Amino acid sequence: MLATIPRRLSLLELLNILLLAAHLLAMNIASGGPLLCIWLRGRHEPQNEDTAGSPDSLGRQMAYWSILGLIAGMALGGAQLWLTRSDGLLEAINRLPRRALWFAGLELLFSVACLSGYLASWNKLRHRRKLHASIALLSSSNLLYHFPPLMSVLGKVAADPAWAKAEVLDRPALLTLMRRPEIVALTTHFALASIAVAAIAILYFMSGSGATEKARRQMSLARGAAWIALIVSALQLPVGVWLVASLPKSGLGALMGENLTASAAFATALLLTLMLLQKLLTIAIGEVTASELRHPSWLLMIIVLLMTVSLIGTRQRATELTAAQTELSDTSLNNSLPPKKPQSNCCSAALDSLSRRADSRTRLSPCVQIL
Repeated sequence: MLATIPRRLSLLELLNILLLAAHLLAMNIASGGPLLCIWLRGRHEPQNEDTAGSPDSLGRQMAYWSILGLIAGMALGGAQLWLTRSDGLLEAINRLPRRALWFAGLELLFSVACLSGYLASWNKLRHRRKLHASIALLSSSNLLYHFPPLMSVLGKVAADPAWAKAEVLDRPALLTLMRRPEIVALTTHFALASIAVAAIAILYFMSGSGATEKARRQMSLARGAAWIALIVSALQLPVGVWLVASLPKSGLGALMGENLTASAAFATALLLTLMLLQKLLTIAIGEVTASELRHPSWLLMIIVLLMTVSLIGTRQRATELTAAQTELSDTSLNNSLPPKKPQSNCCSAALDSLSRRADSRTRLSPCVQIL
């Protein structure tokens, strides 16, 4: 198929891209942040509890930003839903039972409560680390288990309503759809991205505290966060291949050149990902300044923005192909139907006479209705 010529994006489309990218980053922090809090709590240093850049200080900062990320993610998701209410997403959500929507809202509030309790009990549960860690793990697992697969399914249905055969997406139908390879790949990709984003956020927090200039031992903490981000980001490469391989032909074609905007964004994001891995490796094995700890954060935001452009491009391509196939099938059906022949006056009179006789027999014999 021929490539789609890039066109100038409208203000509404640009706003949609920015909202989706910010929403994904916020939910990454909310989902992966608690897991990095557990790691930071395990590196607790009693003699440096109140020191800027210490594991204890960074852990509380990460917990605080996880709460903000979850609240911001919900707000940004609602704004994007209102903005794209004509793009099929609202129709996909309407296929969910009402109780499923209530359940999703309660799950979000549950995670907010867990994160708030985790931060509030930071000092009270200092000597009960396993109990304290279980609260963070509960919040993170709750978000990662429910929402990435659910939102991936809704995104697929919004782009192609026929992707899900069930008219009502109840629990059995959702579980069946969530087991599809492309949904599992998207969920795995989001989970790994959440850990990487949270680890890179720690590097950014440390750059603001100036911890690397205060003490050499703080550099080991930066190296640890960099190693986590590096390993998880490297795992994204095979997961990304799995994700691309599981795409339908429309999505794969959009990335391979049918949609030049999506293809260019995807290729640029891959090149920047290699640069990000190089930056993380430099931090993990070398001595860097505080300002250099910010570099992965800027690269990450650009990568997420470009990946969002490619994601929207693939879904738009799927929507266009679905609309074209529907129009083609409707045209073929109309052409295959024989033209209706007008009935003659005598035939119409005969049919009316037979109808009146049948009605009169029915009125004279009520038992016929019973039989």
